[in-house]
Amino acid sequence: MMQPRHRDLILNDPLATPEEVRSLGNLVALQHLNCPAAFWWQMAALYPLEAQKSPLYPLLMLEEPDRWVELEKQHVDSWIDAWLKFNAARERHFLAKCAARVPHFAEQRVNFEAWIMAQRFAAAVAREETGLPNYHVALGSQRGEEWDAVWDRERRWQWGIIQQIDRGEVT
Repeated sequence: MMQPRHRDLILNDPLATPEEVRSLGNLVALQHLNCPAAFWWQMAALYPLEAQKSPLYPLLMLEEPDRWVELEKQHVDSWIDAWLKFNAARERHFLAKCAARVPHFAEQRVNFEAWIMAQRFAAAVAREETGLPNYHVALGSQRGEEWDAVWDRERRWQWGIIQQIDRGEVT
């Protein structure tokens, strides 16, 4: 019976087996050159910013760009909320960008947690653009799709700001 290889050997071996790569742990495996694509996509759903920094990201985007777009659509709300919960030191940059889009709302805000504020900023943009006071009224007036479209666009914009902050482009 063969002994498992040492972690350092696996880390430095671009031909490590899928089992060896998975044995490194989720975040480390995500960065490995020979990370199995199916596993990479699973981890990308959980760790999107880390996935974008991985060596496989540009290759998989060439291969399946629409898959990443779909992943963003499915997870953008949870990605934003999770980022805000774990990045308190950088959340003020993010909230300042959001507040600049709806300054009259920002002036009225109270001290909610950042992830709640991000959702409220998105709702404020949706209220402005649709002319409807909230999502439930939008549904009742048959304009739920319009509200959803504005909400989705705003949350994708917020996700873009988070990515810029993560890359150090926003200070």
